[in-house]
Amino acid sequence: MNEIESLKSDLEKLVEISSIPLVSLDEIREELETKDVIEYLDAIVEKAKPEESLRQNFFYKGSPIMRLLGVRGSPEVNIGSGYVDLILKDSLGRKIIVEFKRLFELRKNKLVRNELDWKEHEEQIQRYVFSEEARFVVLTNLYEWYFFSSKTIIRRFEPFYHVTFTDFLHDLERYGNLYELLERKEHGIQKGELDDRFFESLREWIKILDGVKFNTDEREKMHLILHLINKFIFIQTLDDYGVIDFNWLYKKWQSFSDRIQLAERHKEKPKVAGKYYKSFIRKFLEEINDFFYPLYDTELFSDKIWEKVKDEPENWARFYTALATVFGFTPWQETGLRMGITQYDYSQIDEDILGKAYETYLAEKRKEKGIYYTPKYVTQFIVEETLGKRLKELRDGITRAIREDDFETAEKLSRELFDIKVADLASGSGSFLIKVLRALWDVYSAVIEELREKEDQFMGKKVRDFSALVKKKDLLEGIAKMRNLFPSDERILMSQMVLRHVFAVDLDENAVEVAKMNLWREMIKLNPKAFRWDNLGENEHVLPNLSLNLISGDSLMGFSTPKILEEREEVKRLLELWNEFIENPEDLGVLEEIREIKDALRGELDEKYRELLREKLGDKAENLNHRFVHHPLDFFMAFFGKDGSIRGGFDFIVGNPPYVRIQNLKKENPAYVEFLNRFYESSHKNYDLAIPFIERGYSLLRENGELGFIVTKKWMKADYGEKLRGILAREKAVRLIIDFGDEQVFKGATTYTMILVLRKAKNERLTYAKVEELKENIEQLRAVHEPDKWREERISVIEVPGDELSEKPWVFLSEREREIVKKIYEGSRRLEEVADIFVGVQTSADQVYILELRGERGNYYLVYSKATNKEYLLEKDLLKPLLKNRDTKRWIILEYKNLLLFPYKIVQENGKRKSKIISENELRTKYPKTWQYLLENKELLKNRERGKMKDSPYWYGYIYEKNHDKFELPKAVGKTLANRSTFAIDNSGKFYLTCGAGGGYGIITKEKWRGQVSVKFLVASLNSSIVDWRVKQIASEFEGGFYSYDKNAIRNIPIKLPTTDEEKALAKEIEDTVEEIIELLKRHHFVKSLWEEWSGKLGNKKLTLRKLIEKWEKGVGRIPQERLFFTDVKIISDEDTEYGGFELELKGGSLKLLGREGDILTPVLELEGKEELLEHIYFSILELLESRKKVKTLGDILNKTEVPTINGDPEETKRIIETIKERASVKRLTSFLEIIKDNEAYLDALVFRLYGLTSEEIRLVLESLGKSRDYIDAVLKHL
Repeated sequence: MNEIESLKSDLEKLVEISSIPLVSLDEIREELETKDVIEYLDAIVEKAKPEESLRQNFFYKGSPIMRLLGVRGSPEVNIGSGYVDLILKDSLGRKIIVEFKRLFELRKNKLVRNELDWKEHEEQIQRYVFSEEARFVVLTNLYEWYFFSSKTIIRRFEPFYHVTFTDFLHDLERYGNLYELLERKEHGIQKGELDDRFFESLREWIKILDGVKFNTDEREKMHLILHLINKFIFIQTLDDYGVIDFNWLYKKWQSFSDRIQLAERHKEKPKVAGKYYKSFIRKFLEEINDFFYPLYDTELFSDKIWEKVKDEPENWARFYTALATVFGFTPWQETGLRMGITQYDYSQIDEDILGKAYETYLAEKRKEKGIYYTPKYVTQFIVEETLGKRLKELRDGITRAIREDDFETAEKLSRELFDIKVADLASGSGSFLIKVLRALWDVYSAVIEELREKEDQFMGKKVRDFSALVKKKDLLEGIAKMRNLFPSDERILMSQMVLRHVFAVDLDENAVEVAKMNLWREMIKLNPKAFRWDNLGENEHVLPNLSLNLISGDSLMGFSTPKILEEREEVKRLLELWNEFIENPEDLGVLEEIREIKDALRGELDEKYRELLREKLGDKAENLNHRFVHHPLDFFMAFFGKDGSIRGGFDFIVGNPPYVRIQNLKKENPAYVEFLNRFYESSHKNYDLAIPFIERGYSLLRENGELGFIVTKKWMKADYGEKLRGILAREKAVRLIIDFGDEQVFKGATTYTMILVLRKAKNERLTYAKVEELKENIEQLRAVHEPDKWREERISVIEVPGDELSEKPWVFLSEREREIVKKIYEGSRRLEEVADIFVGVQTSADQVYILELRGERGNYYLVYSKATNKEYLLEKDLLKPLLKNRDTKRWIILEYKNLLLFPYKIVQENGKRKSKIISENELRTKYPKTWQYLLENKELLKNRERGKMKDSPYWYGYIYEKNHDKFELPKAVGKTLANRSTFAIDNSGKFYLTCGAGGGYGIITKEKWRGQVSVKFLVASLNSSIVDWRVKQIASEFEGGFYSYDKNAIRNIPIKLPTTDEEKALAKEIEDTVEEIIELLKRHHFVKSLWEEWSGKLGNKKLTLRKLIEKWEKGVGRIPQERLFFTDVKIISDEDTEYGGFELELKGGSLKLLGREGDILTPVLELEGKEELLEHIYFSILELLESRKKVKTLGDILNKTEVPTINGDPEETKRIIETIKERASVKRLTSFLEIIKDNEAYLDALVFRLYGLTSEEIRLVLESLGKSRDYIDAVLKHL
């Protein structure tokens, strides 16, 4: 047992004893293991001070406790308000005050244990907490520990953490660091929960301050409130990093408390009280500005918000209360607010937590969609992959040159470093910018460190000969030149760094303000000592003014080419002034001249741009009111060299552009959509806003510059991406794509994304990586460049020639996959050549025309209408069986639940089929009930699509009369959204279809090919693995392993037409096998219907699968096996993992449930038992899977599968199975399914043979589809 364990054991023994008679002390000593505890008891007996004895015996230098805490201690320290027993300091010098209280004391002839009541020491604790010496105060008697914090005590006086010694050790082991443990306990939340908590707090703070009246409009009011919160968060960040005096805000607040006391005294006289509240607020806010404005910033602390507050007594009282609440200076019971600004520890709140809260709130406020906060691992990787690579080259080059005394090279590379310009065109709160700042500071710090080492190496070194003296002089001159580039004053250097390199735009000025604050906070976090207020001396404005670097405006509107300002003298003057400002960022005088010149040029460019808008958009231009961003002017330092020559643009652009769909924008701002359509080549069909952002971003790069975005990915295959694909292919711009497939990067939003890296150079090859399973860490993304990690990190990577990209959909394949694709297209016809693919009907009022079938009554159907929420009896002749996406199964359609009201008849005219709307008279006389129903919905139907049918005599017909003549022909029916090819045969032309994602489409062989291509052959080809493999390469992906099998995805797939005798024989065998599969499915359906019938008739008690498993767990080994449903149960997956679907596999006495993850099936649950009972379980699970219930997890399967039983007894339940077997004349209920599976494998083998694939190629196709080993073996066996 180690020392700490022994100490813990001894303490636990002692605290069980309330008193120890001195005559029994020797016996107690013998039971104790630690010398420190024994000596402590002896010291108490010898009448030493109990508190001092605790410190001397347990907290001496090198004691087990001090080693465990990892701190240094200073005893008996005077902190001004008295002496404290001990001050602990961690490795960063952060202090914790410890006050000891007696654990035992000597009373007469015994040692008596004391209970520690912290309330008895309240005054002492408060004095220590506000002493400015430490954030944390500990009250302890060694066994009990009470922790107090200056952040929590302001609002409620009580310990934030109370623990026994044993539990304290356990918590300390968990966090490994005393200070971190206390910070976490102080919040009462873990780091991962901070983002949600902080967002809620931010929302509450804004709501509270929103109750104050301002003499402004709502937009400016929100800006003022956010600016005020930003100011306080910034101050508190300075506090938490020790840059200003401890507890600065609270002490400043308290310093004017006399005014509040006067206000409280005059409560009954609101006007008088209001005067004092106003005086307090003004003085408090003025003091803040007066202290911070000269030191840290010219923007956060230059406002006078009090001048915009409505001057009413009650309003000033309200403002005071709001500020006190938002700060956290009022008791929480009075406000209900959980945490105020000063209660958070901003050293724990990084830019991602802060940024996510702000961006989420601002997006909510603007009622915007398509704004998603980028996870840290993505922002970090994008910055590393673009800027980071170049910085590493420069860092290595500069530091190596310094080490080798090659200062000429070091200076040259340093100037290349200084020339780098990085931008984010939709920066939000600045998450990407912070990563950029860190990456830059890593390089600057490395160079500074190398210079220090070189200086240390040569300073004071004795020189023995002249040549060495000359060499040393040259070296010192080289060091001095480098020192001019990298000043020793790191505050100046950091300001220069940010101003040189970091640029951003955002449409929301509030977001820009937050981004600035985030950058200032990060500078302080990176180097708190440099910004300590009492180290600044006479320096002022030590944080850079970022008004030129970060601006608000629309990145997509404005001039982008520097030629618009080429050879302008004003630009040369701007560059001169900018270089002066870089040299001395604390001199704000030059900024005024820069602004004056820019304002004059902006007026000129704005007018030119408005003329251009009027020329292209006419009157619509007047509705465009976004602030233009003329990049060559707003960021002149990136577009022009020092001499005024054209530099080209940014070296790197990073970010996460908005993903707003153009359909949504059309509703909100049609003029803006028209602008995008006319000004951006990439704007095509139903694009999203990220598309023009990519085009714009690429245009703003200089030669060899790089862009790194996380964007939506559907444009790579969808029609709307055609123009952008063409631009990027023409430019050979793509360097890297990381495709996240259907994995969700943005939590809480279903968005299909990719990382896109472009380089403004001719990229002869590009890297394409596909993430198979998202791990949400940067290591997985870095592994793109490490082939030995691809399998471990669940990514696949291929190199693709740049020439292969075009405006056609981008499909990235390996060399072997390309060979297979080439082979299956050779000698094949594309589907659209041999067949007509047609979508379902578009009614424009589905709630009227699509009716739920509820029964039959002679010549009538009983239906339910969503439009009226009523049931009707309507004539059968005009109601057509309607398929929705969920009704279509592979091979055969067995059930449907909806009918389509179709007020048309199909007629023959000139030998062609066409639809003709039924006249009003015929409807009234032949179909009176249907006519009456239509009349009931007349207004709704007339007003469809903004009144298109208002004046039509055929208001009861469809607006779009497409494909009506095709539905009643023999056809193949396709499911638009599925996890594998799902096509069925409708030989009788019975079914109609609806359009859209919830509908489907039909496929009819063209007349020319009907002799060669039957519907059965067509469906066999479409359902085959080879076609499924090809469709999944070109189709859009959806969550859960689903793909879009829509018309665009399938129209170009290859259909191999049989031409030789051998191929025709294969085709005949394929058709026969399809026929057999269909017959088997019908028989299986019959068995399933018998199971449903007799489970209902004989079963009298339904038990969930979970209940059956629990009965097995409790009964196994205790009750006879025949009374249990299973002999063994193996739960392989956790209950919460979501799967894209499930499949069942029954073999003898084993039933396996498999979950689909993408294209892979993995075991989830395995049940063992008697075969007939497992068949019953099989059908019970199957019933759930085929229902409309939400089933995504194993937990769903266990909870929602209901197993019909007879009295809950397995032996009696067998009667259900026996009855079904007898009536169906089968030995096993699942025998048909097993034959179907084997036939599907055989059919796959036949189709593979038709396309001429080898065994190796077949294996590659089936493995990439995630087929099981058994299935692959079955297919290869049939070959």
